[in-house]
Amino acid sequence: MNVLLAVFGLAALGWGGLFLALTAELAGKELSGVATGFGLTLTCVGIMVGPPVFGLIVDRTGSYELAWTFVSVCAGAGTAIFSLIREEKRM
Repeated sequence: MNVLLAVFGLAALGWGGLFLALTAELAGKELSGVATGFGLTLTCVGIMVGPPVFGLIVDRTGSYELAWTFVSVCAGAGTAIFSLIREEKRM
């Protein structure tokens, strides 16, 4: 279990650069600034809204189970969306 937590911890620190690089790459040269700004805006909104929603779920249900299930569903939805990305092959 400790190894799994260590891997998650390491992954939590490195996602920002990859996120920005992928956003700029997918948007192209002309729209990379707009796409990066929009992506960072959505990320910041999620950071501000997510914890209070988590706490509200815990307060209303009296249990952490539903709140962690909500977080898992959101993570799964994000993974599903990322699986739709198809990069162009460059030669």
